[in-house]
Amino acid sequence: MAAALELTRDLAERAAKQGTTTQYVMLTDGAANVARDGSRNREAGTRDALDSARRLALSHSSGLIIDTRNDPSPERASLPTPWVVHISRCRKPTPTP
Repeated sequence: MAAALELTRDLAERAAKQGTTTQYVMLTDGAANVARDGSRNREAGTRDALDSARRLALSHSSGLIIDTRNDPSPERASLPTPWVVHISRCRKPTPTP
């Protein structure tokens, strides 16, 4: 997750240098289970993803991160980006007979 957030930020910064603005949409299960160094470490992966998300939030772009899990955790809900949408909160209600 950190790598995707960093790539998004890098692309936005390159576009800004060329006078273009960018917007992004990311779909994720919210599980930062791989650290930036490539190790499978959820704690380090989450820390790296949060650091990358903070840097992305300060970049010259705007976007939307969609958490596709049905049960987003409070930690994932606190990503420091302008918009984090949780699919489970957007489900249509089941019609009643």
